[in-house]
Amino acid sequence: MATVRARGSKFELRVKSKMLPRGIFTATFETEVAARNYGEQLEALLSQGLVPQDLMAERSRASVPTLGKLIREYLNTQPASNLDAEVLELLFSQIGGVRSSDISYPWAETWVRALKLQHNLAPGTIRKRVGALARLLDWWLKRTAEAGGQPLANPLRLLPKNYSTYNDHERKQLAATEDKEGEKAKKAKEDVQRDRRLTPQEEVRIVAALKGEKREDRERALLLPDGEALLELFLLIVNTGLRLREAYRLRAGDINLEHKVVHVERSKTGVGRDVPIIRSLYPMLERRAREAASAGGVSAPIFPWWDGSDDKQELKQVTSYLSRAFSRAFEYAQCADLTEHDLRHEATCRWILLPDKTGSWLFRTEEVMRITGHKDPRTFMRYVSLRGSDLAAKLW
Repeated sequence: MATVRARGSKFELRVKSKMLPRGIFTATFETEVAARNYGEQLEALLSQGLVPQDLMAERSRASVPTLGKLIREYLNTQPASNLDAEVLELLFSQIGGVRSSDISYPWAETWVRALKLQHNLAPGTIRKRVGALARLLDWWLKRTAEAGGQPLANPLRLLPKNYSTYNDHERKQLAATEDKEGEKAKKAKEDVQRDRRLTPQEEVRIVAALKGEKREDRERALLLPDGEALLELFLLIVNTGLRLREAYRLRAGDINLEHKVVHVERSKTGVGRDVPIIRSLYPMLERRAREAASAGGVSAPIFPWWDGSDDKQELKQVTSYLSRAFSRAFEYAQCADLTEHDLRHEATCRWILLPDKTGSWLFRTEEVMRITGHKDPRTFMRYVSLRGSDLAAKLW
């Protein structure tokens, strides 16, 4: 059915039919006569089961899903990791309107270039976004092939090595581009590799600060709320390698005292794992698990900051609070350049260097990766910061 109505000085034609893209066609004409003539011609074709070629192309394109639609379906049906889910939610708002049929190798190159020159992201951040989208496209292309469609190569998998690194031309472009506010030009970012280890003396000072002991050159001690719990959280992370969010979300039922392991179910990668309990941690974990179970059962958290919910905003607030508390403690202990995440690096090295009865290293690399929850050996090696003295000790 065709209808024509005035729109200012022009006339809008609306034609409804199931054969049309989205079931409706709209167009604007200079005169009412032109609008009605086109509407009559279009209805005559539709009555014969014919659709104009230009509208057929539009209908075909409308049937191609957008990245936004694929992201929603992927997150609703696939076991994506927490990190991938967070990245894909961000990409939904940025490139969700792009049609899947437009994802080509030139598009991939243009997108990566925009992440560098427009968003000025670090190489590691670029790899996270490309990796998350590549896994989504792998899933979509497999589905297309299974449905009888022609499988295509994933263009993101064809990007060259070091695609996330800024080349000389991109560095010059950034250097010549100033911010809208007239501030200094942007700089090409590089991956920052942390190589910060914790010395025995620093650990002693941090423990003292968390216990509330006063430094000789200070008028008062550092008093933090839940200081005892924060101290035990510190000891747990530095001796297991748990991520901060994995550590404070432990429940009473996650502490398996019989098998002497901590079960990490709510992992960043979405894959659970068991982490051995060293002897010095056993009494503390036994006490916390017993007290939590007595108060709220096996599902009760063993630390006081988390209420057991999975609300993303609540988790961000808890993580931010604990990160700030650790920063204050590290600064008071004269370790201002130390971060909470450095504790995971330190724990990884401790697992590698752990000696057996003969003095040799107890665990193989693959076993330590299983303990720390690393999937990619390249990522794992960024956490391995062995001192020359560590290697010399093994030699002698």
